[in-house]
Amino acid sequence: MNIKLISITIALLVPVTTLYAEITELGQCDTPGRANDVFVAGDYAYIADDFEGLTVIDISDPENPEVAGNWDNPDSRAYSVYVVDEIAFISNSVRGIYALDISDLDDINQLGNIQDIGDAYSVLVTGDIACVTSSNRDLSLINISNPQNMNEIGHRSIQGYSRGIYVIENTAFIGQDRQGLYIIDISDPEHPEIIGSVDTPGNARNVHVSGDYACIADEGGGLRIIDISNPENPDEVGSCDFERAYDVFVSDDYAFVTDNNGSAFAVVDISDPEDPEIVESFDIEIGGPTGFEVVDNYAYIAIGSNGLLILDVSDYTFTGPRIELSTDELDFEDVGLNLSRELPIAITNIGNEDLTVSDILIEDDCFSVDFEDELIIEPDEEAEITVTFSPDESGEFEGTMTITSDDEENQEVEVALLGAGVGAVISIHPRALDFGVVGIEHSEERTLTIRNRGLNDLIISAIVNENDVFDTDFEEEISIEPDQREEITVTFTPQIGIDYADTLVISSNDPDNAEVAVPMGGTGVGAIIVVEPDTVQFGEVGLNRIAEAAITIRNIGQLDLNVSDIVVEGGGFSTDFDEEFSIEPEHSRDISVMFTPERSGLCPGILIIASDDRRNDELVVPLFGTGVGPRIAVDQDSLEFGLVSVGRGEIFLVTISAVGLTDLTITDISIDGDYFHTNFDGEEISIQLNHRHQIVVTFEPEDDGLFDGTLTISSDDEDHSQIAVHLNGSAFKGVLSDTPGLARGVFVDGSYAYIADDEAGLRIIGIFNPDAPTDVGGFDTPGMH
Repeated sequence: MNIKLISITIALLVPVTTLYAEITELGQCDTPGRANDVFVAGDYAYIADDFEGLTVIDISDPENPEVAGNWDNPDSRAYSVYVVDEIAFISNSVRGIYALDISDLDDINQLGNIQDIGDAYSVLVTGDIACVTSSNRDLSLINISNPQNMNEIGHRSIQGYSRGIYVIENTAFIGQDRQGLYIIDISDPEHPEIIGSVDTPGNARNVHVSGDYACIADEGGGLRIIDISNPENPDEVGSCDFERAYDVFVSDDYAFVTDNNGSAFAVVDISDPEDPEIVESFDIEIGGPTGFEVVDNYAYIAIGSNGLLILDVSDYTFTGPRIELSTDELDFEDVGLNLSRELPIAITNIGNEDLTVSDILIEDDCFSVDFEDELIIEPDEEAEITVTFSPDESGEFEGTMTITSDDEENQEVEVALLGAGVGAVISIHPRALDFGVVGIEHSEERTLTIRNRGLNDLIISAIVNENDVFDTDFEEEISIEPDQREEITVTFTPQIGIDYADTLVISSNDPDNAEVAVPMGGTGVGAIIVVEPDTVQFGEVGLNRIAEAAITIRNIGQLDLNVSDIVVEGGGFSTDFDEEFSIEPEHSRDISVMFTPERSGLCPGILIIASDDRRNDELVVPLFGTGVGPRIAVDQDSLEFGLVSVGRGEIFLVTISAVGLTDLTITDISIDGDYFHTNFDGEEISIQLNHRHQIVVTFEPEDDGLFDGTLTISSDDEDHSQIAVHLNGSAFKGVLSDTPGLARGVFVDGSYAYIADDEAGLRIIGIFNPDAPTDVGGFDTPGMH
């Protein structure tokens, strides 16, 4: 569709007659949409695929093209495509221009979009500017320096509908539909200016410029050749009829034209611009051709619903010899020292005259070639040469092979030469040996694997270490072939109970690792004592009572553990140890520890276990216990006897409890205060733990008045050796009328006494006869009295 070459200058030469020239079909690949345009870059053809967006085809094998990627178009038609680096710019109907990230063909992503330019028909990129023909602007100049945020910097409107575009330096050539060819100066992108124009008889679609001539594919007008040597006054000088010329591409003396109605791809000899002549036409039977590109020897043609067609047009693209190599890089990969590897490379003459290879030179001495004299290769023939890589030392090598020929366009072609010299390569597994814990004078073995990962035989010349507790079965030099291995047995036999560390040094002919160090470690152990728990807590224990706890002595070592003595220090502690005993590895034995406190308070102690554990021959276990003596509890802290008649008595019971961790002894009970006494007879009272004893306290006043006293209880409770209970009561001379509770107050009115009683509320006492008061009634109050 639109032409992608940015700048080309050629001179029109005297026509060259091509004998037996022909166009041949190589391959074809369907696309999911309708192919409108194609752009070729490297091994890929990028197709503007109408409503299917962008379709990418792998053309590395022109005879077997394959779809390699796709990006769906969002509700618009993709008309043309232009690729720069790893970004594809797609022109679309309605949607303007899309910028796509094509770095990963499996995941093509949209970078940006600019839509306000109308239907975008063709797109061509020059520098940071995309030149776009569209319905709204005719020519739009878009800043694409940031593809994610493209913006229009200038435009030029022209009557009609702009189609194809071609740019040389600062001049744009536009196929302007019914208006023909327009030439626009874009040196100032913000203000593009029309330089000149020339009308064509049909609808100008696409344009390609070569030297002083512009070739226009003119629908209805065929191929039109315009002299643009004076761009302000362009002039048509020649033409060639086609039913519907759609796109045009110029190469030297030939113009390639797609005829959409005639379903043909034609070659036009334009060596005489005033008298162009069709020299060959290739019928395309599977679709109508539209946009196309000619790259090297191939024409890549968009053929609508049938996708991409690839034609061989090499007979028209050049003359003379042309060199082609089967590869531009030979990678020999890894080769053993003083060994060789050969790789072939084919030199093909894809030209149409004999190719003469006059010289082949290689820079690096490790690479060589079997070339001796010049080679003459006929057209479409090939010659094979052999390159040899022979490294004499380890490391990576890079060289360049330069092939000189009479291909005028490629007189010198270069082939990169890569290779690595690899000798013997030692590999050790494991890289360290840990023997763990081993019993004294016992042995533990580990296997060390030595592998040759190189390409020459690996020679193990020595394996040494310093400490005799580590030993190997290495006796003499060992040779290990490539990709083979040898196993070495290393033995650890500790002599004493310590940590051992050493290094095994392996010497070999590995040029990069002549000595490999393998760290080794292990611990020699005999018996190992562990005690659980490591601290014994007895808590509170009553005086002269016995508490017992068990400790477990475990042997986690490799030899029998001999416990020679267990000593207890600290008052009140003892054990059931009576004689020396042994514990086998991974076995244990329980020992009982007793605590019998002789005094109150915290009692610390230690248990010392003597054994033949060389690291811990005396293990200390802390012991803790608290001696607790008798504890007294009295249920009353005061006794209120209330109002008592002289000559009468009132009693209370006082309960004494033993609440400690041992029996309680009451040594004395005394009363200080008139008219108060107890039933204590002076002898000590013994109260067993968690039991109680009651004493009787009596108030027998002999005179009236208020009386106070103190009941003192003495015991062997060290913290509360004396407990005081307050006593009070009142006495009067007269007759007593008792009330249910304690009489708190009295009011006398005439023949009645009103008593506030703490249990019965209000009591009314008749005192008609003072010698015989009578309870006549009362009132029980709802709350506390």
